[in-house]
Amino acid sequence: MSKIVEVLDGLMGSGKTTKILEWIDNNPNERFLFVSPLLSEVEEGGRVTSSVNSVTFECPSVSEHETKSDHLFKLLENGVNIACTHSLYLAVKDENINQNEKKEYILIIEKEGNLIEKMGYILIIDEEVNVVDVIDGYSRDDYRWLYENDKIVVSDTDGMISWVCTTAVGEDNKYFKFKNLCDYQALYVTKRDSCMMVTHLPIKLMTASKRVIVLTYMFEGNMLHKFLQLKGVETTKFNEVTLNEVNGDEIRSLINLLPLDKKVSQLSLSSTWYEDANEDQLKTVSRYISNVARKHCNDFTDLMYTLPKKRHISSRGNVNVVKPTKFYRKKINSEWSYNWIPVQMRATNDYRHKSVVIHCQNRFPLVAVSSYLSDYNCAIDVKVFALSEMVQWIWRSCIRENKSIVLAIANKRMYNLFKSWLEEI
Repeated sequence: MSKIVEVLDGLMGSGKTTKILEWIDNNPNERFLFVSPLLSEVEEGGRVTSSVNSVTFECPSVSEHETKSDHLFKLLENGVNIACTHSLYLAVKDENINQNEKKEYILIIEKEGNLIEKMGYILIIDEEVNVVDVIDGYSRDDYRWLYENDKIVVSDTDGMISWVCTTAVGEDNKYFKFKNLCDYQALYVTKRDSCMMVTHLPIKLMTASKRVIVLTYMFEGNMLHKFLQLKGVETTKFNEVTLNEVNGDEIRSLINLLPLDKKVSQLSLSSTWYEDANEDQLKTVSRYISNVARKHCNDFTDLMYTLPKKRHISSRGNVNVVKPTKFYRKKINSEWSYNWIPVQMRATNDYRHKSVVIHCQNRFPLVAVSSYLSDYNCAIDVKVFALSEMVQWIWRSCIRENKSIVLAIANKRMYNLFKSWLEEI
């Protein structure tokens, strides 16, 4: 079992994933579990499965008789090298760890994100895994009722919620999921608000591994760093590969950073702002995107932009959304194509043809998540959070191919964060 997480920290383009795959190739006697944020990276023919010659990876799949999770555990039992997604790995149940502790896997979690999972293995994480999140489906009233009726207790040490009621809870019970999260030691509550709950990645999914290696950028101060700090897990530099040098002057020469727009830069553009924004305010954002796109795009597909998903495509017909004229959507090969890309997008080459990049969101960690970590003296650096996510998103574009981009950042705070970073690299 590993109590130390090794970190390979490097700018996009420094070859983190390429170097770690080469490292795997040079260690064919080890067993590997490679965990990636995207299925396209780990499935047959993907970058992970096709880039290594001395090691053969298998990707869990669905069949008539078993789920992907079932297939994953079968592959683990057979001791083969495995490549799977973050989401599949994060679905692993704590109860299955012990039976696999004696296996000697190198577990690689490749994400931008994000982190970690597995039992008794060397775990390698490329990009940050979503280790702390808000809980869906339960309200403050649910928490109060459970607490006041002695169904749950809360630890003073770290806010962990434990289910103490002995009455059976079936799958049709409203609190079935809640109890399961408690049983997996994955549900916690903030100090400042006893009803503000978050979910944790069970720390055993990191510490049960033979080794854990994280591939990331701006590790210090990010959510994963603070989560490990909270759990008392030591971090150290992974020094068994040498990353490519990244020339700051070359990067700056590839980026045409447009000046702030006087009108749109005065808008908050936070998630909360977008929630409350009226039609005229959203039209201001739409016009901003359209104006930049019309001036700099040669084709519809040149563009990529981001803002909260709820304001991209509405699930309700009466909700206003941002629709940049002529660049919102287009039918390509009988399918609707959109230029919107989620702000959290990492670790993919799917958008490497995009040359006009527009960032329209002022990013902050979720309140419950940042509050929880802060309450236990492991506060996220909100500037690191915002900047690292934005840089990762920008690097989905053709700049990762060393091609020039036009970059527009709508929010003043985000613009200044990026401009300072660009000047310093």
